[in-house]
Amino acid sequence: MRLYDPRPGPREALLLRAALFEDERGRSAWRAWRAEADLDNIDQASFRLLPLVYRNLERLGEEDPWLGRLRGFYRRAWAENQILFRRLAVAIGQLGEQGIETIVLKGAALASPDYRDVGTRPMADVDLLVRGADFVPAVDVLCKAGWRLEPYAAAWKGGLAGTYRMNRNAVGLLGPDDTLPVLDLHHRLLHLYERHLVDFPEGRLFAESVPFELGGAATRRLGPEHAVLHTAFHGLQRQSVGTIRWIVDIDRIVRAAGTSMRWPLLIDEARRASILAPVREALELVARDYGTPVPSSVLRGLRRLPLAGVERFERAMRYGEPRFVAALARSVAPALRLMRAREVSRAPVVRHAGKVVERVLVRPPIRLARRLGGRASEGG
Repeated sequence: MRLYDPRPGPREALLLRAALFEDERGRSAWRAWRAEADLDNIDQASFRLLPLVYRNLERLGEEDPWLGRLRGFYRRAWAENQILFRRLAVAIGQLGEQGIETIVLKGAALASPDYRDVGTRPMADVDLLVRGADFVPAVDVLCKAGWRLEPYAAAWKGGLAGTYRMNRNAVGLLGPDDTLPVLDLHHRLLHLYERHLVDFPEGRLFAESVPFELGGAATRRLGPEHAVLHTAFHGLQRQSVGTIRWIVDIDRIVRAAGTSMRWPLLIDEARRASILAPVREALELVARDYGTPVPSSVLRGLRRLPLAGVERFERAMRYGEPRFVAALARSVAPALRLMRAREVSRAPVVRHAGKVVERVLVRPPIRLARRLGGRASEGG
């Protein structure tokens, strides 16, 4: 399966500028992108930006034969989001009736308050975060209300409280007539490729969250500082679908927060969770290339802070390079995360470290010896 680099290439950068620059630069970027584009053969990452591009071009008074089609993309996204939000509002209400508090994540939390236009942030599902202790009860509540676990999770239903929760950050749920999950229920905020989970104190997330309404249901969403952390960490990793939209998300969050953004809190939370690397890279990129108003003092402060060893391994995992380090990181990074967690005893850490040594130092020579031995026998 191909994984796309989360950093925009030259053509993607043009489309991002057409979406974000509300002046002649946006118009020029659109014309440059359009000169080489084909709306009938556009990648999904770029397609997701077109509703926002349409609204920006409309404000700029751009006249283009393609605007009619872009208007259609925008209207479709607006209508689908309205339907999705109303459907998920029912689920939020069902959880609330059982005393389960929820935080809306990603697009559903950003479309209205930060994008200020529901039609400019297309999405296929809604992500909800619940406390770790509420995860299994929340799944039970929703399944009793008619939701279905996605197929690969259904076989694990009996182990949700144990194996599933330890190895996955979320579970997808479908309504009676859905063919794909429209609700992702999370018990943890940060993860790389689902199975590499990163601890972040949920108490602070819920304490700093703010009241929010989705489709008429009362819930909460992350405060802007934690929203930037989450977007940077989640966005800066290779995925099967291009993730360049994370750039727009961070830009919208920062601009909507304005002077209320508590930059010292953001930096301190990133440092304590050892996620400085993606936060620093994300903020430097959006400020340098797209004019997002990140104070220069914040960028300087992030550059001065040293990175933890686990962050360097996780960075290799994000980008798949260097390849040897990225492969090694799949074993080393979880072990380093375990060692940073105070509540974990030394025994499982030692066992995990032993597995790492075996995988990295013992197995490769054995496999090489077998291959050489096989070739020698063939030659004989």
